[in-house]
Amino acid sequence: MPPLVVGITAEDNQRSRISPAIGAAHQRGSLMSRSRRKVLVRCAVATIAAVVMIAATSLPASADGDGFFDNFPGDTTSTLAVWNQTSQSYVPVQSVTTPHNIRDSFDTAWTGLSGTLCDQLEAGIKAGDGGWHGRNSCAQVPASQAELRSKTIGLNELALRYFIPGHDGIEYSFNHQSCFIGCFDTNIDVSYDLTLDVVLRFAPGVGTEADSTTPASVESARLSFSNAYFRATVCTDSCHAGELQLDSTVEDVTSLIDLSGTNTSIHSQLPAGPYYGMTATFSPTALDLDFHKDTLPKIAQTKALATVAYTVRVKNLLIPTAQVFGVDTTGHLWQQTSSFGTWAHWSNLATPPGTTIASGAAAIVGADGKPDVFVTGANGHLYEYLVGQWVDRGHPTGTTAVGTPGLTRPAGAGISAVVRGANGHIGLVRATAPTWPWLDLGAPGSGYTPAIVSLYDYTAVVATAFNGALVVREGRAGVWRPWRALGTLPSPAVSGPSLRLAGGGIEAYVTGANQEISGTGFKPFGAASSGTLEPFFPFIPLPLVASAPSVTTAANGTPTIFATDTSGNVEQFSVGVNHKRTYFYAVNSGSILGGGMGAPTPLSSSGVITGFAVAVNGHVAQTTVVGARNGLSDHSAVSRVTYQAHGSLGTRLQIWGAPVQEAQDAQAPTFGGGPLSLRLPLDAFALQSQVGASIMCQAYADGVGWLSEVNDGQVCGSVGHAVDAVRLRLVDAQPGLNVLYRCNAGGWTPWVENATVCGSPGLNQPITDLQVQYTFDPIAATTFRLSVGGWQSWVDDGGVAGTAGIAFEGFEVHSNIGGALKCTPYVSDPLGGVIHDAGWRAQVDDSALCGTVGEGRHIEGYTLQYVGGPPGESVSYRAYVSGLGWGPWVSDGAVAGVIGQGRAIQAIQIVSNPYS
Repeated sequence: MPPLVVGITAEDNQRSRISPAIGAAHQRGSLMSRSRRKVLVRCAVATIAAVVMIAATSLPASADGDGFFDNFPGDTTSTLAVWNQTSQSYVPVQSVTTPHNIRDSFDTAWTGLSGTLCDQLEAGIKAGDGGWHGRNSCAQVPASQAELRSKTIGLNELALRYFIPGHDGIEYSFNHQSCFIGCFDTNIDVSYDLTLDVVLRFAPGVGTEADSTTPASVESARLSFSNAYFRATVCTDSCHAGELQLDSTVEDVTSLIDLSGTNTSIHSQLPAGPYYGMTATFSPTALDLDFHKDTLPKIAQTKALATVAYTVRVKNLLIPTAQVFGVDTTGHLWQQTSSFGTWAHWSNLATPPGTTIASGAAAIVGADGKPDVFVTGANGHLYEYLVGQWVDRGHPTGTTAVGTPGLTRPAGAGISAVVRGANGHIGLVRATAPTWPWLDLGAPGSGYTPAIVSLYDYTAVVATAFNGALVVREGRAGVWRPWRALGTLPSPAVSGPSLRLAGGGIEAYVTGANQEISGTGFKPFGAASSGTLEPFFPFIPLPLVASAPSVTTAANGTPTIFATDTSGNVEQFSVGVNHKRTYFYAVNSGSILGGGMGAPTPLSSSGVITGFAVAVNGHVAQTTVVGARNGLSDHSAVSRVTYQAHGSLGTRLQIWGAPVQEAQDAQAPTFGGGPLSLRLPLDAFALQSQVGASIMCQAYADGVGWLSEVNDGQVCGSVGHAVDAVRLRLVDAQPGLNVLYRCNAGGWTPWVENATVCGSPGLNQPITDLQVQYTFDPIAATTFRLSVGGWQSWVDDGGVAGTAGIAFEGFEVHSNIGGALKCTPYVSDPLGGVIHDAGWRAQVDDSALCGTVGEGRHIEGYTLQYVGGPPGESVSYRAYVSGLGWGPWVSDGAVAGVIGQGRAIQAIQIVSNPYS
């Protein structure tokens, strides 16, 4: 074992009667040689992190003044639990115990290092005392007399104290030679206690890959002397001064601890492979490591996802539920379920008996209110997964099934499914008790997945023909008409159709060879009309797409379409209206890992529309809105942070809410159920970072003020006092990693980041909800958008909103850094003085309409000003004025634009100016 290296550099103390010998004990410099002291940490600390062993023994324990428990035997117990979808819980499958391992690691290190400590102590004295005249003795306390102590300081944070008592003996003695008329030696005895304090943090790695990060990291480590005592025949007050100097010496060795090479030790001793969650706790007798291993699927990107939304009734409680289904690369069906917006673990629904799944999934809610999933097996049969059972529905007449099926459920009837046959025909099967008879719909000449829709007793099956045209076969009351073409598309279709019912008719959407989305509308048995999605600005086209489109219906009855663009990003196409003219606008949600996303599938649940797509790594992603910007949330990656809210009503009713995952809503918990449920006042949070970083939390408690900052897993708040504000920050995080959060205090605040106050301290406006997430992209300080016949997309700080040549009616500005970015508009008078409320309007709050909508007016000027923002924060802005172009930059309440001349502002640009 490499030796412990401790170098003491001494300086003379001229006040000492035996200077400079006692001066050596007065040292104020480094206690460890910088060239070699890293060895100390490897031997005494890294061994702990390298060990994954486990068990506990019960020994009497008592706490010292610092809260450390003595008699810690150094046992470690490691338990691996695997997610069990049947019991819906983690079930332990392996537990390993190794007694005394941590204690043995410290003891072995100290035994090998104590001799080197003598040498370095001596070297330091000799360097500072020209009268040093030889070592008399050096006898460090053996490891058998050392104490190992433990202390729990937070979830996943473990404190160890290795204490070597030495004051009752003599650890080092030497001669100091003094020469006056003659020379003589004075013996100086030195004794002291030595303490090594180490705080370890255990946290899992990120993602499902073999963990290459450090699950055991050192948050702090220090070496200190205490209880120093000097003995010499000539000692007076100088000996006491030397004792004080040595006792006050504390060396921070945190940055010198090297854990490289030991990280994989934890994984190598877990035969089940990578883990997806870890909790580390200390008892007075043992370190307990609990590892969780989840089962995360690798979904096939080329196979369609399926989604359903429905309601589950539990007594008087209605639970909004949604599910997403996908087929993995081995042909298994997987399901993930959301209740109240919180997504649970993935569940493996396996395969149909005797075969695997060759297609994507299709899902629909049956007449019983429960989801039905249909797939095509590798054996060419159509299979239904219903209430935990696989049912074989046969195959098309005279052939086998190919590709993903299409589903519909007419009112008051059973499910109907269509699937393309290997012979080119379309097969239809219907749930007709007690059998599922097949009907051959003939060959429309199609190589794409067909689609089906029902309207009362009318059914339409639409397919894309080989020539790129759409064809339909329609039936009513069991009587089917021949296939017919649905007119000419703007560009030949290169995808299968996606259908929706609209206004008593059917709309079909396809991707054309020109990479634009086309739509065809027709009434039952009626003529069809086709066209391409029309953008608001003809000279700013919609993004080109590379996948098949998928359509659903928004709450206002208009279509919402999802597709992947030619850059691999998920795009959402929605409808806007300007003076009764309908147009489409696109919102780009990006991709995961920068790779191309698979064809998206929409989900309409609880009035909110989102889309799901598969990334290149086999993870399922969902579109989401983060503050004012759009993005994707990964449904396969383990959340990087979990957190929960606490509520109380008096001293007897105190409840922790359920833990939620990154970017989800942690609400004050409820008591009771149904109409009698009671939302408890929120008085605390608990947060736990799941990556190699600590998340620090500070709460402002009503009636108390700002509380002390706490670390992961600890209560952030004061039970019985409402939380008015909170601020979060990360420590020991990867470079560039930020924590974003927002709180609900009578309405959602803007997203803030990195220790910015969220809420209103001292204004008695309690927080009721909290959302937290990590990001490597700092959020823009401001965002803004314009109303030009409909609201355009949000623009980030520094960007430009608007287009030269087109006036806008109103706009919104939004601060993401706290405070309010208030706006005052100057509104035009289109009737030349008839409208008396033209001119300057009242100042409006952050995120409120600044200007008008639907009144035919435009903005001639505006001012912006921060109110209650961060210290020193200001804002600069300018306007693009009709006929004049860009005006000058102005700031903090100055007017942008030209007022009183009827010149409309056509574009704006806003930049936040942080204090520097």
